[in-house]
Amino acid sequence: MTVWNASRLPRAISRANDCGDGKRMSMTMLKEHLERSCPREKVECAECGQKVARGEMERHLGEDCLEVRVRCRHCEQHDTRGAFRRGQ
Repeated sequence: MTVWNASRLPRAISRANDCGDGKRMSMTMLKEHLERSCPREKVECAECGQKVARGEMERHLGEDCLEVRVRCRHCEQHDTRGAFRRGQ
């Protein structure tokens, strides 16, 4: 099964029209699905710039992204998650 990336769509015209979850759709619908809602499509994190699957973005921002500003639970100071992990 092939997982499509929106940037590869022109080359995909003669192949099966699905994003990897088995749902077949027209090329127009596939393009829209990939650009707007596909949970597997990688999108750029607005905080750190890392490419993350759209369906994983909430977890990435809540747990992994080092550029998200968070509050220290001990002293109420705000800084990036990365700074706290480095102990700064």
